[in-house]
Amino acid sequence: MGRISWHWRRACHERGWEFIHIGPAAVGNVRHPALFPHGAWKAFSALRRQPTLFLVHEPAAAPFLGKGVPTVVFSHGIERRFWELLNQGPPDLVSPMRWRTRLLFPIWRLLPSDAALRGADAAMLSNQEDSQYAAQRYRLAPERRWVFPNGAYLTDGDPAPRRDRLRILFLGSWIERKGVRTLARAADGLRRAGVAAEWVLAGVGKSTNQVLADWPPELAAVTEVIPSFPASGEAKLLRDCDVMVLPSFFEGQPLAVVQAMAAARCCITTECCGQRDLIRHRENGLLHAPGDDQALTALLAECARDETWRSELGRRARTSVQDRSWDQVAARVADQLDAVIRSGRWLPERADRA
Repeated sequence: MGRISWHWRRACHERGWEFIHIGPAAVGNVRHPALFPHGAWKAFSALRRQPTLFLVHEPAAAPFLGKGVPTVVFSHGIERRFWELLNQGPPDLVSPMRWRTRLLFPIWRLLPSDAALRGADAAMLSNQEDSQYAAQRYRLAPERRWVFPNGAYLTDGDPAPRRDRLRILFLGSWIERKGVRTLARAADGLRRAGVAAEWVLAGVGKSTNQVLADWPPELAAVTEVIPSFPASGEAKLLRDCDVMVLPSFFEGQPLAVVQAMAAARCCITTECCGQRDLIRHRENGLLHAPGDDQALTALLAECARDETWRSELGRRARTSVQDRSWDQVAARVADQLDAVIRSGRWLPERADRA
């Protein structure tokens, strides 16, 4: 169970509800991801329990529809919207795609996701862009959609240690969607501009050699690659950096950014998806267009030149997420689920709250 679901379950338990989680461990191995939704339904059916409500992830929701049980679908980034972005062909995002994937992925992944968002009683979406897209494509009325908040572990916002170099943290999987090509070009641009910096590439899910193969060779000596780390290590990574950067093309509502803001770190990320909901440019963080490595380089150079300014952005970031403790945001989600359980209706007065 991921961090988000864990806190949702805890909030439900605190209200006296039973929260049954059906995940990969319960389903077991499947021959193809397309079989997981039906495996999840089979695993639930074997429990022989009568549910009050289904809360189901978008791609797995289709088998749970039409069972006479109120169904809420949640999304961490609408599947169809990302597919459309891929087909627009941003150079930093698109790798050669096998014809079988191009043909079959829409059938086994996107069509069930479409059915889920159209057929659910309500949809919990992770950012305002997704909410607007759901209104246009799936005709979801405001009372059937809500942008749910992600939380953070609130900290004291300790200042970064003083050092001669700007210490920059990238926290995420080393995949094209996270903007790693943009990041590599920006890192090289910063080097060529003569700005002293050191890099920490953490939680990348790949070996050091694999990551450095995509990285400017001149920066290898000032780059630390951390393939994975325990949850308890996140706080130290943030405490030891000056700037957190995430140049993603597509996200839901990135946990790494919310947590970096809670740690009072200046965040530089892209002006899209949940990042745009969280950050106001030059007020509590910095934004640039996806794929624009020159803009990212310039923002990093500004942060290197002005320690007071970047620290102030970090302090403002921390202030802006003080109402996002996990207890607070999970309770808000539980409020919405309670409204569906009690009346079968969403809460329209909170439909646009982020």
